[in-house]
Amino acid sequence: MSKDISNLSSNLILNKEDFKNRIEERIKDGKKLLTYEVIVNRIESNKYILSGYRTVYDKTSEQGFLSLYFKWKEYNIELLKRSFDIPENEYVSEYKDNISKNFSFIEEVDRSKIDIKNQITFLESIIGRLELIPTKEERKTSNKMGTINTNKIFIVHGHNNQIKSEVARVLEKLNLDPIILHEQADNGMTIIEKFEQHSNDVNFAIILLTADDFGNVKTEENTKPRARQNVIFEMGYFYAKLGRKNVFLLKENEVENPSDLSGIIYTPYDEQGAWKMKLVKHLRDTGYKVSGDDILDNF
Repeated sequence: MSKDISNLSSNLILNKEDFKNRIEERIKDGKKLLTYEVIVNRIESNKYILSGYRTVYDKTSEQGFLSLYFKWKEYNIELLKRSFDIPENEYVSEYKDNISKNFSFIEEVDRSKIDIKNQITFLESIIGRLELIPTKEERKTSNKMGTINTNKIFIVHGHNNQIKSEVARVLEKLNLDPIILHEQADNGMTIIEKFEQHSNDVNFAIILLTADDFGNVKTEENTKPRARQNVIFEMGYFYAKLGRKNVFLLKENEVENPSDLSGIIYTPYDEQGAWKMKLVKHLRDTGYKVSGDDILDNF
């Protein structure tokens, strides 16, 4: 059973022409593999097989073919992993769907040749839709041009669930889709792979700097409230990926400002909700068609 890939949206990291050439080479090798002559020792009847008979192949010849097929198949999987920014991407999953299970009523050689044909067809389908497959460079260009092609907004948060939920509700009222990492399916990915995947789907991020930790420099005795380390890391990541104008910092007043970030504009979180209209203005300034009227009942 293949894993759920409905939420995956990977980007090609190779040049499209180079990727096409590599896939065409794999198709060529697959077609050559189909012509591999596996020596037949004999054909014998077998009532447990649909055709009523089974082909007994020369073991050495059979193993030679199966070894070549295994190497061809595994190379294709590795190529698809390394060609996209998400290793366990939707194309890898689709390819694996064309690998049969070990059914006893079909000889392994015959089953493998059916698989090769199906996998070749799949590789050909990738070439057929290559112009529709996004590349990382195309996404970067889109972001630089200020084109808003998604309503997904990434929320970076710590342990303050109340503020996180409040921000998510505001986004939903603005007809935007809040992305909260732990609510997304893992799909077999590590945390960093999952983070990278979903960060590729957004043009805007909201960073919640809440008082979740305490810290101080060695020369001071008093500790100060700080945001969690993952929040600071992800804030820097989105600054580099999306640019400052596409990142909104919402900070509890008592939280210590991160060092070496003087000049960064923070929006203070207030229980009266003035931050909500500032968020709407920031979103509008970056190209989102949102209206403060949609959240007036939140005040």
